[in-house]
Amino acid sequence: SKTMNNLLKSPFCVHPKTGNVCVPIDRKKVHEFDPFSVPTLDKCIAQVLAHYNAMAVAPDRQTDKSQDFRFCDLQECVESVFERQFCAPLAQEGRSKKQRDIAVKNDEQSGMEF
Repeated sequence: SKTMNNLLKSPFCVHPKTGNVCVPIDRKKVHEFDPFSVPTLDKCIAQVLAHYNAMAVAPDRQTDKSQDFRFCDLQECVESVFERQFCAPLAQEGRSKKQRDIAVKNDEQSGMEF
């Protein structure tokens, strides 16, 4: 790509012409990344539908589809990179900040008097 806007994509967006899904990559294994092996939207849809067919369940509007990525090629991308390298550290940072805020509030409320 020669333009910067083609290099900046949100995780899991779909390229309009190729159907390739933009996936986060492990920064420690960037040299192993093969851009031609990324999941495609069509393949992911086929894998999810195959899962529902194997379960003899028809996906309907009432079914929670938020975990459907677990039934297709996106599972590894989401679990190994996105959840472990981005979401988990972010959640830990949020918990740490909340714990610090609670400790400060408790100190203020205890009002150490001399």
